Amino acid sequence: SVSVRAEADDDMMWMCLPAHPNRGQGPGQRPQDKLPRTADRGLKPRPGPRGSPAGAIAAPWCRSMILASRKTRIIQDGWMEPDEYERMDEVDASMWWYRALHARLLDVIPANGEPFLDAGCGTGGFMRALRRTRPDTRIFGLEFHEASAIRAAAKSGCPLTRGSINQLPFADGSFGTVISADVLCHQAVDPRAALAELHRVLRPGGRLIVNLPAFQALMSAHDTHVQNARRVNRTETLLMLTQAGFHATRVVYWNGLLLPIMIAHRKIFSRSSDRSDVAAFPPWLDRMLHAVTELERALPFRLPAGGSVLAIAERT
Repeated sequence: SVSVRAEADDDMMWMCLPAHPNRGQGPGQRPQDKLPRTADRGLKPRPGPRGSPAGAIAAPWCRSMILASRKTRIIQDGWMEPDEYERMDEVDASMWWYRALHARLLDVIPANGEPFLDAGCGTGGFMRALRRTRPDTRIFGLEFHEASAIRAAAKSGCPLTRGSINQLPFADGSFGTVISADVLCHQAVDPRAALAELHRVLRPGGRLIVNLPAFQALMSAHDTHVQNARRVNRTETLLMLTQAGFHATRVVYWNGLLLPIMIAHRKIFSRSSDRSDVAAFPPWLDRMLHAVTELERALPFRLPAGGSVLAIAERT
């Protein structure tokens, strides 16, 4: 089972989001017209139970739950600008880059039914995609930014814990698979501490999947707006994982066919942009860019460079 570390119990509380009236009821959920009065008014705190976030089943009328720590409410130097979270929330299921990332993550997540953690889940787009494609997977999320945590829980319908990847509030060996997509690059994240925590909460032999922006030379206004402090190459990624006690089975670049366009856009034409590249693209352009990523995904060989690094590793 997935359990919250005992020392956090006294300072944690569960928050519940009622089931959406226009969505199907999940296992154990009551019809919307039978929701308790306390849920009818939206987000409500409950005392934090000891043990598993899956204990949310004890309140089956909740569609999703958030475990929030009062200790983490001092926000948030080093975290993304609020409007960046707004844009992410709007496009994390539709923008070509998110769809390409989600496809690659889904390709490498084992279908073993073991508990799964999205460590730094943002506004919940990938958890929603995973829940739709793997409905039997027990999915949990972690997000530090409060408004994003609430959105992610509402969007995905999955149990969600509010906290820092630098100090995960889960017991040792809680998960069979953990992903961290574009999180270890954040200014507020200590990669060494975060990887040690990811190693701790994975069971022996469990799988870690990491996505990171590639090449420090590509730092741009986009990285500034999303608070990226670092971009890494394949060798640096492999070294980080090895030093944290992981056995890397695959470290590859992706988004390589579009890399020349990315370089031109970020380093020549948008040097002083007042926002990141997270945005809704014209439909024709979005389709074209996504088609290029799908062509690359089907290639029988690996590209020597790309805009991102994707790594798969096992906990030793």
